[in-house]
Amino acid sequence: MRHLVTLLLFVAAIAAYIAGSMPGALALVAVGVVLEAIAWLRIFRGRKRTPASAR
Repeated sequence: MRHLVTLLLFVAAIAAYIAGSMPGALALVAVGVVLEAIAWLRIFRGRKRTPASAR
């Protein structure tokens, strides 16, 4: 489920970039940047590691 949400964020970012490429739609490019940043944060944040003693 986590990967599905991340993938959907990337797809939404790409859609915003495409829609924002039209003149006067700079706000959609900004939305795309924010969505892409959230997706990258979800990828690199990862899951919290459990301590070795809890294994």
